[in-house]
Amino acid sequence: MRREQDREPEVQSITSAPAPRSEDLAHRQKVYLIQMGIRVVAFLATVATWGRVPMWLSIVFVVGAVVLPYTAVLFANSPKVTRGSATGVEARQLGAAPPHKNLPGGTT
Repeated sequence: MRREQDREPEVQSITSAPAPRSEDLAHRQKVYLIQMGIRVVAFLATVATWGRVPMWLSIVFVVGAVVLPYTAVLFANSPKVTRGSATGVEARQLGAAPPHKNLPGGTT
């Protein structure tokens, strides 16, 4: 019984907390929209260059337009890397609170 009381309490650091859900969602949406924008450009480049440039270049644009939706979904669904963790955080004991009369705005 005494051993559990002798252990140092684990101190949580705010820098080791994961990013907020809204921030993670915004990042995923941004990545997805950028990749879909690149896909639209690749598709339009295919239409604009078909028969006017070497065939291999048009085929590269086609492959990009076909493969990008798959990769966009994969990257958008992958979790964002969490924030780094702090090192060297020490547990501290808080002292007793000062009497109410010693606090600013307190009665004397």
